[in-house]
Amino acid sequence: MKSRVINGLKIHAFEDKQELLEYIEDKKTILIAINAEKIMNKNEKLRKIINENTGYTDGVGAVMFVRQKRINSAKIAGAELWLDIVNHFQDKKFYFLGATQEVIEQTIHKLKLDFPHLNIVGYRNGYLDDAGKEILKEELVEKKPDIVFIAQGSPRQEILMDELIKAHPALYMGLGGSFDVYCGLKKRAPKLFIDSKLEWLYRLLKEPTRIKRQLALLQFLFLMLRIKHIKISKQELTNMFARTEYAFLGSNIKLESSIHDFDEHKFRSIVNIKNNKYGDSTESFHRYLENLDLYDGKWLTMAGILFFSKYPQDFYPSFGVKLVSSTGSDEKVQEIGGTIDDMYENTLISLFDTVKEYYNYDEKELALLKPILEGLLLNAILHRDYTIDVSIKILLLENKIEIINPGKLMPPLTVGNIQNGIKIQRNPILYSIASKVINHKDIDTSIERLVEQYPNIDFYDNTDIKEFTATVGL
Repeated sequence: MKSRVINGLKIHAFEDKQELLEYIEDKKTILIAINAEKIMNKNEKLRKIINENTGYTDGVGAVMFVRQKRINSAKIAGAELWLDIVNHFQDKKFYFLGATQEVIEQTIHKLKLDFPHLNIVGYRNGYLDDAGKEILKEELVEKKPDIVFIAQGSPRQEILMDELIKAHPALYMGLGGSFDVYCGLKKRAPKLFIDSKLEWLYRLLKEPTRIKRQLALLQFLFLMLRIKHIKISKQELTNMFARTEYAFLGSNIKLESSIHDFDEHKFRSIVNIKNNKYGDSTESFHRYLENLDLYDGKWLTMAGILFFSKYPQDFYPSFGVKLVSSTGSDEKVQEIGGTIDDMYENTLISLFDTVKEYYNYDEKELALLKPILEGLLLNAILHRDYTIDVSIKILLLENKIEIINPGKLMPPLTVGNIQNGIKIQRNPILYSIASKVINHKDIDTSIERLVEQYPNIDFYDNTDIKEFTATVGL
């Protein structure tokens, strides 16, 4: 086995899967799948973890780069490798962590059917607060697993494994969404795509919002061009850049929802606009909706769907809020949908009820938190990135509440900017309509004002995984 440093990242080159399995036989290390995105990742903590452990070539881009160094390296898919490890080392002790409680239980059940002699010493879901991490460390020290699989997504799983390996040295491997694939909840790319080394394209076709992540591939391409002077036509580069336009879609995204999905009764009652503004004809009404950017003459716009569609989740299933309360290995998940205004009101009702129950708060204690949670939820709904097909998550943990918002801050905003009252509207049309639709006394609630009212709020803009997290300390 040879290794090479590429763009400051140490990559191990295994000629085949068997060589890797033999290499890790008695190793205490973290196995990390390397692809073009990780090679271009600027997260210094992640890069340090990779360089101190065992990065293997999972993506075709990483394989190409290593081979440019005249070293043979096989493409080893992590989605298959973890099962090869399970099969190869059935005499060892295993621990599994990740996904939801339902998914991890399905995973363990299927593993026991597929590998009846497998020695599973423990498992749990992937929702961990600080106390949960300490309990996990104690459990690992007590049960002494030889191999630990962590499925949380990168870089969260790598950072967690780096912390765990210090408490309990073992072989660790990050699996991303592999448990969902193994249980059949998500499909891996068909064999044709895998054999053609186009698995990344299949994932992009299935999840168009991944186009943001594919920008790293452009950076990777230019790095290869600089190193090897690879010839590529101007037209090919133009076509590649043209595909990136979808990364910057705003509130006018159009899904295939027709005017028949529009709730005209709700529109008339809430917006309260007199008929003479758009006349009595259907054509005039449709033209008025176009002027409001709710309709484009054929499809409802994103704003039209989110505020006035009869069934928004029919067109955008992940638009909503997941409210998760976790105690040890137990978790309760509430999924809340509907239009933006309904979702906001219903989330607050469920959130306040759950906070009272979970933290045993009385009305006085809850009253202190109410305006803060209202403001943070409103900011999350109005400023989230709607091109990312993921729900807003609210996590109730032992001593804090986290509101995790899809999307990073709009450039060039920083956390310091928003804490001092500077803001940029990501979704100006949604914001404008919200002022008429959402029942909130101050739709313009700023982060600065919330921090003044309740200083124990922290913000983290994770640009790597495109998440913005507000943490309310309790």
